Amino acid sequence: MKPLVVAIAQSEQAAVQYLALLPHGEAVTQIFSSVDQFIAADGALPALIIVQAENTASCRLLLRQIVQAEKFQLAPIFVILTSADAAGRAEMLESGASEVVSLPCEVMEIRRRLERVFLCGEREREVIRLQSRINKLSQYFSNDVVEEILSRQEENGAYGENLEATVFFLDVRNFTRISENVEPNLIAALLNRLYTDIMDLVLTYKGSVNKIIGDALLSTFGCPVRGERDARNAVECALAIRDTMKLFNSTRPAYIHEEISIGMGIATGPVFAGTIGSYRKRDYTVIGDTVNIAARLEGLTKQTRFDLIIDRKTRDLAGEGLKVRKLQVSRVRGRTQPMEIFLVDSLLSEAAEQNADTVFFSR
Repeated sequence: MKPLVVAIAQSEQAAVQYLALLPHGEAVTQIFSSVDQFIAADGALPALIIVQAENTASCRLLLRQIVQAEKFQLAPIFVILTSADAAGRAEMLESGASEVVSLPCEVMEIRRRLERVFLCGEREREVIRLQSRINKLSQYFSNDVVEEILSRQEENGAYGENLEATVFFLDVRNFTRISENVEPNLIAALLNRLYTDIMDLVLTYKGSVNKIIGDALLSTFGCPVRGERDARNAVECALAIRDTMKLFNSTRPAYIHEEISIGMGIATGPVFAGTIGSYRKRDYTVIGDTVNIAARLEGLTKQTRFDLIIDRKTRDLAGEGLKVRKLQVSRVRGRTQPMEIFLVDSLLSEAAEQNADTVFFSR
């Protein structure tokens, strides 16, 4: 989308003349006869504002009006004065102008200065856009993951690759019942508080929060940045969340009349990790059978009444020191073949035995 450049001048002919000095085809242009008309216009925010005034007194008033309009504060202002001395030009710069030219002045000099202000404004806006993206990504990813995503993205914002990762699904149990007869804003406050604790733990264990879906959370470990213990980190993170839930429930708001419980499912395998969407909106996400398995395991916690279930590959990659029990089921919903899955009780102490019992559950 081309940037908007606005000219404010009493003479339309003069405005057209100055706008013609911009790099050809680089911007959409509009002309206004007064600042009031410009401010009242409901349109895109300008990338550059050109102000033509007779003298410093009239220009001072124009600049004050523009600067006081908050939505235009980021736009550079290029001032062209019919008459002004060095002191007058300095005053305009102090009043908010980015560049000041007084006539008479060579056309090429005006063009050169105008192009410089225009390009500097473009770079500044690009920095702001990039910082906005970084801030948004930083809410869900650790700093090293943010740097990886930004370094790998193509110019059109597309990015993606096939890799092995550990996928972690979490869901708040009985959320519909908990929400009954509670104001929506209070439920939102509850989720914000709960997710703050959970997301902090995900980032602490080098994971990434991929998506928030109402009362459910999708996190990943090992994408886009692989680690040596992604599966282990995911399991330890889930156990830490379990402990955090105990503390959360002991201090839950008075308007929540029952304990908050969660279900967690973890699976490891191949996924596509990258941006999905169009030029209008893109999201970084993961897709693939591994994501489906993690979701099914999380769903299975409802029937087993146990809060953490992992698949065989996660169990193998997580290494020693886990107290687990093999869960024997007839089948996992959506799977045609039987799966080896495990309930995770805890981390083993040094003195604990490392035996894994089998728990039978049919459906």
